[in-house]
Amino acid sequence: MRQSIRSHLTYANVMVTIVAFIVLGGMSYAATGGNFSLGKANSASSTSSLSAPVNGKALNLTNTSTGVSATALGLNVASGHAPFTVNSGTKVKALNADTLDGKDSTAFVSTSSLRQVGPVTMTLPDNDLQQVTIATVGHFTFTGLCARNLGNGGFDSVDMFISTDVDHATFGAMSQAPSGAQGAGDMSVSHGSYDVFFDTGTATGNQVFHPASGSAVAPDGQQVVFDVYEGMNVRNQPGQCLFGGTFAVK
Repeated sequence: MRQSIRSHLTYANVMVTIVAFIVLGGMSYAATGGNFSLGKANSASSTSSLSAPVNGKALNLTNTSTGVSATALGLNVASGHAPFTVNSGTKVKALNADTLDGKDSTAFVSTSSLRQVGPVTMTLPDNDLQQVTIATVGHFTFTGLCARNLGNGGFDSVDMFISTDVDHATFGAMSQAPSGAQGAGDMSVSHGSYDVFFDTGTATGNQVFHPASGSAVAPDGQQVVFDVYEGMNVRNQPGQCLFGGTFAVK
């Protein structure tokens, strides 16, 4: 038996065996703590890291292929896990997200075109009247007026107005009673403001709430569509007025 084995252990057999041992041993060593082998699959049982005190990119990946599936980096994780983490909130130039909560970017209105404001609240003492700017959208400014326990009989009032910074703008709004429909076909800067809806006053402490929808158009064609609201004591807050709305620029 020994003679048979010895007769097959030629010089070539021994060298092939040694090379295979080195290669296999090298592959095993490279898995953790060895060199990263380009063009081959690599694996590790612990975290790998790169630290480079350079004024530029610490790592640069370039794929010169023009194939349709060519990319510089692929990240694969188990289902339900984030593909990467970052330690900076700085915006990355040209890093675009195509979807948000499963919706394409075209499903959302640009923030420059849509604004939601409120509720803007004011709580006044008795026999006081104040106004507050709710929103300025394009050429138009919406203002709220709050009155608390005014006059001999004592009444509360909550009102909303619209003004323009350019002559010959127009607006129209439809709201619930008591204000009904309001509008102006030729707005003027010098006029000051126009009623979107006007509550002439209710008994002190009464709860009122008025929504209104409308549209305002400037001479340059800019259109602001709005859904606004005003209220008094709607959340059982004595003397509190609230205002708000959603504004879209078309």
